[in-house]
Amino acid sequence: MSRRRTRLSHGNRNERCSVSHNETVFCALATCQLRVCLFCRAMSKTSIPLKNLRGTLLLLIVAFHAFSACIVSQPALAPAFDQPPYDWRIFPIVDNERWLGFDLFCAFQFLYLMQFMFFLSGLFVWSSLQRKSWREFLVHRFARLGVPFVIGVYALMPLTFFPVYRVTAIDPSWSAFWAHWMALPTNPTGPMWFLWCLIVLDVIGVAIYQLAPHTKQYVAPLLADAMTRPGMLFAALLCVSALAYLPLSAIYSPWHWIDVGPFEVQATFAPQYVIYFLFGLVVGAHGFDRGTFAIGGRVVRHWPLWAIGTVAAFCLWIIPAALIRKVPGAPVVASATSGS
Repeated sequence: MSRRRTRLSHGNRNERCSVSHNETVFCALATCQLRVCLFCRAMSKTSIPLKNLRGTLLLLIVAFHAFSACIVSQPALAPAFDQPPYDWRIFPIVDNERWLGFDLFCAFQFLYLMQFMFFLSGLFVWSSLQRKSWREFLVHRFARLGVPFVIGVYALMPLTFFPVYRVTAIDPSWSAFWAHWMALPTNPTGPMWFLWCLIVLDVIGVAIYQLAPHTKQYVAPLLADAMTRPGMLFAALLCVSALAYLPLSAIYSPWHWIDVGPFEVQATFAPQYVIYFLFGLVVGAHGFDRGTFAIGGRVVRHWPLWAIGTVAAFCLWIIPAALIRKVPGAPVVASATSGS
């Protein structure tokens, strides 16, 4: 198919300012609402504490997408819609109003938010499989996740990215946008990528559940022991996460997406998503009200120390990461780790 392109231009700064402020709210809210709806579909009903946790997580997702348009580290000008590497897929809107506090907030959320979502999604797979057959479970998941994925990618995403196109376009008409959209060498899926990943991971969860009767007698004692030692469990999870991330970070930046048709995923973080989903699956199989996350467990009793450790770890990361970005010719792995 021949690719017909309409001439784009950044235009003058005043025109861009007026468009950017008008479009930022719409695009950010549209993306956030999609994230919220998708995650609500992916989660089943559970206890009040977990519902509160889910609600807090969704608020953080909304805040992350809303504030990411106003971070200082964004480029000065919005990227052109039809020029590689199509950075608008990562940050759809670039606002002219910036604040460094938003950079710190978004950097903190970026380090754990998606991993946490996959963990919570895997937390209830085991209990769902215990209530229904694996066939019924997969049919249910394909209906709740697969159908929204198809509708979202081919119906909602063009509407969502239309304001992004208008930021840098001379011709803001729908017909001009559609010509550019069809000429793209990739198929932007926005937040819909989360759905197909969950479907694949649910299939993996079913396979593990089917093998569980043959391995439970060997794994159960080790799992029960690990769940009573949060420090050891944290260290093991940290090491596995590092081994999964660091080799890929030497090749890809955190913003690099790989795609096959409508199936997109972040190259460096994909293994971590699998790890934390499986960790949620294991915690759910053991019982999230027992062991590590029990009400009277060590993590709950010493939560202030864990919270302080989280902030300290973020500071240890953000300071060298900020310095690395200012060093010309920094190694690829260092630049990737810092988010450049």
